[in-house]
Amino acid sequence: MASRRNEERKQAMKAAQLHDGATTLQIDDVSLPEPGPGEVRVALTRAFVAPYQRSLIDGTAGFDTPPRPFAPGMDGVGRINKVGFGVAGLEPGQRVYCDNYYGSHGTSAPADHCFLGNFMIGDDSTANLARWPAGSFAEFAVLPAECLIPVPDEVDVDDGLLTRLGWLGTAYGAFRKVGLCAGQDVAVLGATGFVGASAVLVALAMGACSVVALGRRRVVLDEIAALDQRVSTATAMPEGRMVDVVLTSIDGSDSTPVANAMTHLRRRGALVTVADTSEPLPVPMGWLFSNDITVRGSLWFERRDIADLLAMIGSGVLDLSAVRQRVFPLERVGDALDAAAARPSGLEQVVLACAAP
Repeated sequence: MASRRNEERKQAMKAAQLHDGATTLQIDDVSLPEPGPGEVRVALTRAFVAPYQRSLIDGTAGFDTPPRPFAPGMDGVGRINKVGFGVAGLEPGQRVYCDNYYGSHGTSAPADHCFLGNFMIGDDSTANLARWPAGSFAEFAVLPAECLIPVPDEVDVDDGLLTRLGWLGTAYGAFRKVGLCAGQDVAVLGATGFVGASAVLVALAMGACSVVALGRRRVVLDEIAALDQRVSTATAMPEGRMVDVVLTSIDGSDSTPVANAMTHLRRRGALVTVADTSEPLPVPMGWLFSNDITVRGSLWFERRDIADLLAMIGSGVLDLSAVRQRVFPLERVGDALDAAAARPSGLEQVVLACAAP
């Protein structure tokens, strides 16, 4: 009888699912998903809990999500449990970071990009969300093989810290796209949030000469100032301070802080945004043209960016020692969501323990 129960347990898993009509997650016992061709099953150990996920679950943010019931969640870390037919370069037992961003490739590809197990981005992503509906708030997840990035053995870092790779990758991808070089000066708007604080860490690792961290929460700014002597903090760009790159991670309705920071760019400088303000950004076209200024958006990163970041972490160039974690078991996912929604310091993250690492 005991062996039968153990066998049944191997064919099932726990998942924090969102059901029809619900505004909270329910812990369910569900069938263990089988990876199909080109897919991989991951035994998850840790998953990042982002502030926005509470509004995704209760419906207030208006996200288009997978068919219910489904387990949301992104930025999982774990070990490969099983590979589907045709998968090369990935093997059971490998530690991996799970990137839930997925979409067709090529210049004529449909707008089917989305975050699997979470929400639509492109108008044509309904089929992808239906095919891979489960995110990282579960003991196991099945994803396309291309969504998994192996973690090298020399990266001796806690699984929970590695769930931050999506936020670090957002910053790194943005900096790479505008050509940030060692020795340049950087300003980060929204530096007290997760993306902003991650951008400060990444800019330092990429060799920035100085980083101006801009934000409103003084206590958090003090934490960020303590990261490195190259970091200074302010609530607005200091008068006369010029930089080569401005990264903005602020959202909301007011674009004034972004417009102000842009005027502090040197010739051939760049503004890159990883967030959205509902108010249009006033751009002085003559100044833009005559000073060779680059203005661009950056939604996400390339998977090679995560490999770069893992190499930086493994070598110690990217120092995550200042990042603090609050870890909740899967059964307390509601408490984890509440803690994340309270928007802690950008250097303090909420992590879900899907299983023992």
